Amino acid sequence: MSNINIEDNKILPRLRLSTFQNFFLDNITWFILLVIIIIASIIAPKFLTKLNLLNLLSQVSILGILVVAESLCLITGNLDLSIESTLGFSAVIAGWLMMNQHNASGWNVQPFIAIIVMLLVGAVIGLINGYIIVKIGLDPFIGTLAMLIILRGLSLVIDRGGMYYDLPPSFNVLGSGNIVGIPISVIVWILIFAIAYFVMSKCRFGRVRYAIGGNKWAALASGIRVDRVLIATFVYSSLLAAFAGWMYAGRLQTVPTNIGTGLVFDAFAASVIGGVSLRGGRGTLIGALSGVLLLGVIGNILNLTHVSPFWVSTSRGMLIFIAMLIDTFKRKIRRL
Repeated sequence: MSNINIEDNKILPRLRLSTFQNFFLDNITWFILLVIIIIASIIAPKFLTKLNLLNLLSQVSILGILVVAESLCLITGNLDLSIESTLGFSAVIAGWLMMNQHNASGWNVQPFIAIIVMLLVGAVIGLINGYIIVKIGLDPFIGTLAMLIILRGLSLVIDRGGMYYDLPPSFNVLGSGNIVGIPISVIVWILIFAIAYFVMSKCRFGRVRYAIGGNKWAALASGIRVDRVLIATFVYSSLLAAFAGWMYAGRLQTVPTNIGTGLVFDAFAASVIGGVSLRGGRGTLIGALSGVLLLGVIGNILNLTHVSPFWVSTSRGMLIFIAMLIDTFKRKIRRL
């Protein structure tokens, strides 16, 4: 008797999930988040206070923007590891232009000009990423990892390992200002997220990216200009990262060389935990939002309960590991 391969899809039919099972898989992070919030409210009475919740949202606003940037790439079946360095490098460029210090340009450029330049720098970085990956064919992981290292090195070259401080108040307002007691960074993040969610779920902008992530060659056969869309996606990703750099520098009111270090791993974890597939074509920004909030809530709980800060990095690593397991689990369940 011949051996039967139980993994052969011709013998075993695809697993048919009920509507509730699909809903649960797509929103599992929201259920986990709800449980953690309930636990947090019990072990840390200050967790549900207005002050703490606003502080929590403010802390995750920068990560939230980076998650939108990373999710755009992941949905197309790519990834961008350079977003944290794009954030840092663009902020360093802005500080270098505006400041009159020994390691700065001395030009005292007006903040609005520095902001335009830093956003243009972000767009150019995305254009380079897109070109070397789409046109030259470099692997996205290798290409964007190389860009991450290059930009970190260039930041050190420009600021000579120092920092820029005493940034103009008009530059800082995005990251540290308030409107009727609500941080401007939170308002802007929610606005960016809402726009991104709308265009990804309701507009052709999103449909073509899901189509490319689902099947690049089928998208090409249907008339979608795949190369152009992918390059534009990397540009949008880096532009959002540069914008986050403006917000982050404004919050700190300084620009240290290591600004943004490690954020790419949080952005990657939040996106995947929230249901954005590593293989592309699946996931929503609503799901990615749950990943952002989950990371923020866990970090906030650790602070409120006075857990050693060394455990914060450990928890992030564990969440990245869990994110990979969740994505693998979903693919196996759905026979993707």
